[in-house]
Amino acid sequence: MIYKIGEVHNGQAPLMKMFGYVSTLRTLSSGRPSYAMEFFNYAPLPKPVDENVIAEVEEKKKR
Repeated sequence: MIYKIGEVHNGQAPLMKMFGYVSTLRTLSSGRPSYAMEFFNYAPLPKPVDENVIAEVEEKKKR
């Protein structure tokens, strides 16, 4: 997909998916685009992620 100069794209993504995004963006684009992120809202974790986080916390409590 080819984008025009000055084109703006807005979207929403979970914060945990954004780590490393700016590095990848700059690598793929030779450092040309800018990037900004702002808080939108809190949302429940998906059930499998929720269960995994709870299990990790419970495991740490046992130590």
